[in-house]
Amino acid sequence: MIKKIYQALLILLCLLLSSALTAQTITINEVMFDPVGADYYDEYIEIVNTGEAPVDLAGLYLKINDSVNSLAFIDSASVLGPGEYGLVLDRGYLIENLSTTYDSLIPIGILLCTIQDDAFGKNGPPNTEAARMLLLNPAGDTLSTMVTNPDRGAGYSEEKIDVFGNNEPANWGNATTLYGMPGYENSIAMKDFDLAIEEFDLRDSNLRLLPGSTVEFFIKIKNLGRETISNAEIQFGDDLNRDTVLQYYEVVFVENVTLSPGDSVVLYPSLVDVKSGKHTLLGVIKTEDDNPDNNLKTKPIKVSYPRGSIVINEFMYAPKTNFGGEWIELLNISEDTVNLANWQIGDNSSRVEISATDIMVPPNEFVLLSSTESITNYWEINGIYVHCEKSLPTLNNTEDSIVVGDLCGKVIDSLKYSSSWGNRQGVSLERIDPNRDSNVSDNWVLSQNPSGGTPGYMNSQMVKTYDLSVDTIYVASEDLIHNESVEFEYFVGNNGLADIGVYTIYLGVRPATVISNGTTILDTLLYYDAIIQSRSRQKKSFVVESIPGGIYQVYCEVFFSGDEKPSNDQDSCIFIVGYPENSVIVNEVMNIPESGESEWFELYNTTDMDINLNRWRFRDAGGGWRTLTTETEIITTHGFCVVAAKQDFRQAYPQFSGSLIVPDS
Repeated sequence: MIKKIYQALLILLCLLLSSALTAQTITINEVMFDPVGADYYDEYIEIVNTGEAPVDLAGLYLKINDSVNSLAFIDSASVLGPGEYGLVLDRGYLIENLSTTYDSLIPIGILLCTIQDDAFGKNGPPNTEAARMLLLNPAGDTLSTMVTNPDRGAGYSEEKIDVFGNNEPANWGNATTLYGMPGYENSIAMKDFDLAIEEFDLRDSNLRLLPGSTVEFFIKIKNLGRETISNAEIQFGDDLNRDTVLQYYEVVFVENVTLSPGDSVVLYPSLVDVKSGKHTLLGVIKTEDDNPDNNLKTKPIKVSYPRGSIVINEFMYAPKTNFGGEWIELLNISEDTVNLANWQIGDNSSRVEISATDIMVPPNEFVLLSSTESITNYWEINGIYVHCEKSLPTLNNTEDSIVVGDLCGKVIDSLKYSSSWGNRQGVSLERIDPNRDSNVSDNWVLSQNPSGGTPGYMNSQMVKTYDLSVDTIYVASEDLIHNESVEFEYFVGNNGLADIGVYTIYLGVRPATVISNGTTILDTLLYYDAIIQSRSRQKKSFVVESIPGGIYQVYCEVFFSGDEKPSNDQDSCIFIVGYPENSVIVNEVMNIPESGESEWFELYNTTDMDINLNRWRFRDAGGGWRTLTTETEIITTHGFCVVAAKQDFRQAYPQFSGSLIVPDS
């Protein structure tokens, strides 16, 4: 008999223990204590059964700041199944139908109950201070507890993070969705598998981002889930196409990580040779994850542009009345496309944004800026036209400044002009050379276009886009000796705005005067396929192996099909090659002539070639050098020439019919 009583008591104890343990699986999971508006009947408390067996909630009650609220069930349904949610609603909502706020949110079939009193607690949970809530069983044992934290706006509930975790404040947080998640898994609920990017930023937040530099970042990855995550792939890259998805060509860093629950790791990727403009960097987690919403973080950065990449190219500061108003033209002289989004234009005192959206400006493209809507009625505009929503600062007619700043606020170009640069109503000021300093007054000139300006077109006085020139050609050899080699040097310059890669050079060496046996020494074309960069020049040279004595001219001319200024395409110079010693000799001298007659001497050409005596010199023993002649005077092969002191030489020698030179006195 005693044994049977003992067995019965043991069974009863097990049942009581089982009931107690089961009750412990009921927990407060979500609290809406500050609903939208002043309607207290929109308050609710959500509970959940985290156990594996059903739990009867009959007899449970709430205690809010020492005020007791017993639970009341609809249709006597009080059993909460494993993993199920129960919703405790205010009587005004559930019984009196004073609100429908959650009707479309609450899932069908959920266990609904209310409280026997008119409000939660004494007058509802306070919205501006913390309130302690307890869920107790009929014996007064605490099943669950939480403390509200009024740190978010109305309409956002307080949610438990780890439904299986403790009730400490650290395990609670604000819902991310308006009206909360009544009857559903919390918006901030812990997942089994949840790897998150917690932080993503620049390693140096004060770093000035310059084009071409290396920018360092850090990414903090944390395992927020309950399970270990192995071999998760972390990607970092530049979202070039702005679709918030890293394409294979956008990825610049990849690393795999394994993290236990609660562990974290910090990675340090870099972006090398960063380009000017706006960038959106992406940190991405690639793994099986129950919460993909925290697998992506973005980091926008702005990289400044080089100074002078965009220049002020033309501006109308004194327009005619009712003729389109003031305007400013910019020019991209860089090799890269420039995005003018978030750039500014103005003067030294104020600036306005050019555009909040993308304006892509290719190299050598013009951009016209105006805040006058009627400008297109008066000007034929080429290139890119931007109507600025905010009025451009007024340009004074006496003097003023124009400042162009990039998306980082860096000054890219600026100038301070005055009316002395050029002032005529209805005529713009044009920049001559976009590569010269903006503040040099002689780099600006009034437009010569008949319409008074060239908005969107090449300036009427501007340097050309394509302009090859032969800057100079000269003889590099020091002593020019008969039938020996002669070296020449010349410069080919690219004065234009664009690089040039294919061109032709003509080189010629020929006698400077026509003589009986004069022949062309050099006549050739050279073809080049090498880049000459804008605003640069290249030094070239060539050698002619043998040039006989005489006076010659060397020619150089450059040919390029797109050349816009052929007037500077050629150059030449005269040079003299000496003759062999004794090629011309003094053959006879009349040093004591008859009274009244001229002194003279005779020259003889000992060679087998004609010799031009142009620029030859002579002297006597005590005198200075004198030039024979500055004209072409040929002494033929084995021929003679007389050099006389007076013009009347032929009167004294009427039979003379040869070459005669009478030097100037």
